[in-house]
Amino acid sequence: MDYYLYLYYVRNASVAEMIFRSLDIITIVVPAALPAAMTIGTVYSQSRLKKLKIFCISPPRINVCGKIKLACFDKYAPRHLI
Repeated sequence: MDYYLYLYYVRNASVAEMIFRSLDIITIVVPAALPAAMTIGTVYSQSRLKKLKIFCISPPRINVCGKIKLACFDKYAPRHLI
């Protein structure tokens, strides 16, 4: 991005045009890198959970589980379901 700013500076472009073009480049790059960043974060989280002997069969659920504050279990629930 610095290279593009340098080119606009050399060509005597206005500051507004330089800012607009820089933001345009950012919007092109960010969506392409976002899925890769999310995947890297999920893989890292999964490896940390494995060290604690917590296994997840659905890695995309790790992002959702980060928001959970309380989990309740009822060991007699299957008996009450009719």
